[in-house]
Amino acid sequence: MKLFYLLIVSILMFNFCRCTDNEHFEACKKNLKISEAELDSIPRKVSIGDLSTNYRCFAKCLNEPYFGKDGKIDPKLIDNEDLRAKYVTCKNQYDNVEDVTGCDYGAYIQMCVYQE
Repeated sequence: MKLFYLLIVSILMFNFCRCTDNEHFEACKKNLKISEAELDSIPRKVSIGDLSTNYRCFAKCLNEPYFGKDGKIDPKLIDNEDLRAKYVTCKNQYDNVEDVTGCDYGAYIQMCVYQE
């Protein structure tokens, strides 16, 4: 059930991203060749492991402005204090996650931030 809520929040986050930084959102969609229909069709009950690598890489792309040189979230790059606090919590939780696809870390962070 928790994963269901995480996915719902993540979908809401995608809509949030569309409003806050549409240019970056559109660039991620274009680079990963993801259509609006594909975003709208993300299954409601799925774990990150069940998402395609493409969707995980899309989530990573959305977070890349906040990645430091080590490829992990760098809170200093986040201007909004409330958002920074959420990212710090998620960074602490997921910095040591095994990133099998190269995009898992970004997907975990994305879901975590928008569930906080």
